[in-house]
Amino acid sequence: DIEMGYVKIEKLQNNIYYSKAIFSTKDKILNLDMRPSDAMIIALRLNKPIYINMSLLDQYSQNIC
Repeated sequence: DIEMGYVKIEKLQNNIYYSKAIFSTKDKILNLDMRPSDAMIIALRLNKPIYINMSLLDQYSQNIC
């Protein structure tokens, strides 16, 4: 019984975004490094939250409607 908790988009380094997907079982929490595209697809399909590092958002979020 593994359940996804959420996805974190953590940083941008050398034009590569890094993210983690957080999963949990009855007694363990798993932090898995995942490509952001894969992690977000899973989160969207499971209706789980996607969080973005606020400094990353502040620095790179220009011209967002």
